[in-house]
Amino acid sequence: MYSNLKSLLSEHLNQTSLKELIDLSSQIALKFLNSKYQSDRNKFLSLGYSFADIAIDAITPLFIENQTTKEIGIIKSFKDWHTPIETEPQAQYFLNKIVVNRVEQELIQIYKEADPFFAKIHDSVEFIIEKEGYSKQTRFGTVYLCKGKFDEAVSLIPIDEFEKIPYSLFVTKLKTVVSNLFIYLTETQYCPAIPMNALVKRLKHIIFEERSFNRTSYIDNHEEIFDIQNLVAEALDSALDKLDTSYSRKLTLVESTAFKKALSAISADLTNGDISAELFEYLKDYIEDLSKDYFYEKYHSILDYLLRVLKKEIAVRLETENKFFFVK
Repeated sequence: MYSNLKSLLSEHLNQTSLKELIDLSSQIALKFLNSKYQSDRNKFLSLGYSFADIAIDAITPLFIENQTTKEIGIIKSFKDWHTPIETEPQAQYFLNKIVVNRVEQELIQIYKEADPFFAKIHDSVEFIIEKEGYSKQTRFGTVYLCKGKFDEAVSLIPIDEFEKIPYSLFVTKLKTVVSNLFIYLTETQYCPAIPMNALVKRLKHIIFEERSFNRTSYIDNHEEIFDIQNLVAEALDSALDKLDTSYSRKLTLVESTAFKKALSAISADLTNGDISAELFEYLKDYIEDLSKDYFYEKYHSILDYLLRVLKKEIAVRLETENKFFFVK
C-alpha cells in the first residue's frame, strides 16, 4: 500500500503520481476479483474478459477528467467524501471502497451484456427499489437492497446462507418476494438487507429450474408467464437472417452451415439458462480441424457479432412481451 496515500490524493497529480495511483487502484481491483470471484474466472474468460481487463475497465472512469471542474473523478470523489479524510487509514479505506464499488458496477454491466435474462431481472429489481422507496447500500463490494441505511458493523447474510432461504419465498411477484425476504431476515441474526446480485441469480435459477422440470408451482403463482424456448427461437431466427444477409459473400456454404449449427447450439444453452463454453468450442464441432488461432483470425469477430445480435433480440422480446413474473 502507498505509504502516503492521503497526500497523494490531496495534491495535484503529475504523471508519476497519477501512474502510481492508477497502479495501486488496479492492484486493489485485481485483489478483490481474485478473492471474491475466483470461482467465476473461467466464466469471464469465456465471455472474453480476463480479470486484468475487468480491473482496468472498472477503474478507468475514476481517472477521467471532469470537463467542468477539470479534476479527475477519483480526486473529486476524495474531496466530496461523506466524512473528512484526515488519516492514512481513512484514505486507504476510501480508495478500497471506491475501487471495489467500481468493480462491482463493471461486473453488473458485464453480466447484463452477457445475459439478457439476468439484465431483465436486474432491471425489474431496480424498478421495485424505485417504486417501493427502497435503497441500495454497498459493503465489501456487495450491493444490498434495504429499507434504509445500515451500520457498517451489522452482520449481513452470507451468500451461501442466502442460497438456503426457502424456495417458497421466491415463487411469487417480485414485490412480494422482496417483502417476504425482509420479513424472513428480521427473524434471523442478520440485518434485513438483501444481496442484490444473489437475488437476481436466485430468481433466474428458479425460473429455469421450474421450466426444466415442468413444475406447476411457478405457473400457479403468476399471472403471466412466457415460453422461453419460443422467445429464444424467434431471436435465433433473427440472428440467422443477419448471417444470411450480411455474410453470404464472406462465408462459404460449409462455413455458413457451421455457423448456423453453432448459433443453434448457443441458443439451446441460452434456453437452458446460460452459455456453457467459449465461442471457439461451439464452432469447432462443425468445422473440421479448426484451430483456435485460425478461429480468432477468421471467425471470432463474426460469431461474436451474431451472438450479440441474438442476445439483443432476446432482450427486445423480453422488454416488448414483458412477461416475466417479477415485472412490475
